[in-house]
Amino acid sequence: MNYDDTLVIFGCSPYINGIKRYIPAICKKWHTMGINEFCNTFKDVEYVIFNDRRCNPKFDKTHYVITNLSCTNYNTDLGKKLYSHAFKEYCYVVPSKNLQLDAGEHKLSIYHHTTTMAINWAYLHGFKNVVLIGVDLINNTGHFFDKDYMFSWDENRINESIKHLENINDKYINLYKVNAKNEINIPLIKIGDLINDN
Repeated sequence: MNYDDTLVIFGCSPYINGIKRYIPAICKKWHTMGINEFCNTFKDVEYVIFNDRRCNPKFDKTHYVITNLSCTNYNTDLGKKLYSHAFKEYCYVVPSKNLQLDAGEHKLSIYHHTTTMAINWAYLHGFKNVVLIGVDLINNTGHFFDKDYMFSWDENRINESIKHLENINDKYINLYKVNAKNEINIPLIKIGDLINDN
């Protein structure tokens, strides 16, 4: 892996709290993307991506923003901020159960969760490797910044989402995980390997 072909995607699972001291160093060394409200706590990420109309990402003009056009229809303040943002990239989301990572210009496929939209963006922009941190798909867990929130899906949706990521890894892009406790069957990489020079 090298800087030009690798994107680190940060999700919002509680795992982030255990590795937060490493995040500034990761952001300095790699291309990074924060999902949903990740950037509210860790502002050094390069890209912000969201598709959840309930979230309120506090991006600024240092961020490159990727979002679903429909998000602007549900929150006037967020819509105004997006339209005035100097570094924006709007897209149409294409719901799909297929391995459709070639949805086309200004279109991104999504399957159950924003991570797939982020991976699709990475693929279309030439990244060969994606490292998932805080994207664990472990049921009944909160967000790292909100203990009152509970991530809760039915088991079929969890299993389908995990299988989808595993299939993407086989077909399109090299996926890696950092949390050994999640059940996504993709290669494990250590935090130290992301920070230390190879």
